[in-house]
Amino acid sequence: MGNEKRLLIMNHLAGGELSAGVLAEKVQLSQSALSQHLAKLRAFGLVGTDATVK
Repeated sequence: MGNEKRLLIMNHLAGGELSAGVLAEKVQLSQSALSQHLAKLRAFGLVGTDATVK
């Protein structure tokens, strides 16, 4: 995995689940850009989704 932002995303997620909004703030990305990175990580089976609404 050679993308710095994806490594940062994985680092934050290693500590536990985060909402997309919180994760976007932590890695300083728009939610749109974060969504694109998460899609690539999902394609490789590195992350999953939890559509739980709180």
